[in-house]
Amino acid sequence: MNFIYQTSLFDDGETTAPMIWSIIHNSANTQFNPQGSDPRITNGDALDAFDMKAMKKLVNFDAQKWQVFCENVGMTVYGAVALSWCKGAQIENVWSSWRASAFPLKPTPEFERPARFINPSLLPNTNSLAEIAEAGNNKSLPICAMIAALKGPLNFDLPYELLRTSPPQIASFLRSRMLRSDIRQLNDSSLIEIWSQTIKDTEYDVAEEEGSK
Repeated sequence: MNFIYQTSLFDDGETTAPMIWSIIHNSANTQFNPQGSDPRITNGDALDAFDMKAMKKLVNFDAQKWQVFCENVGMTVYGAVALSWCKGAQIENVWSSWRASAFPLKPTPEFERPARFINPSLLPNTNSLAEIAEAGNNKSLPICAMIAALKGPLNFDLPYELLRTSPPQIASFLRSRMLRSDIRQLNDSSLIEIWSQTIKDTEYDVAEEEGSK
């Protein structure tokens, strides 16, 4: 029996990892490359709900088996975030798999979308930037992914000096979140300008209008 097939069978003997893998990757291609797609299934919210339902089927599927399968077919960012729903999943394995996929993370819908599928039980239940930074071990990818996964506003509760010296990737997400906020603090305009300069001429220099959601 094929090695990938051996590691991909679900307990029901019918559902396979390739089925789940195909669903979540086809949805991403449909949503962001809609030309030629069935117009009935290009609604973003509907696709997101469809993919979430598919990923939740992994809840009793061994995390190591899913990771082996994904590594054999080629690790992708959607394979990485789906790993978070598997039995015995560890968040560090999700981050390492995301890095292995070489998928960039920027504050735009196409790049933020995968982060929103990470199992929330593996993420800190907070909107505190300080707590997010601690949970992410002060590393850019986990911090930015957790910011992208937030459903509510971000609480910028770090000292001004730390905020203004944020590296480009984190600065791009902080700037994006602050631009979306309807509530401003005294130093916010200054920080937005500093972050704009930090990300200038980098891959994270993404145009975003103030007040956009």
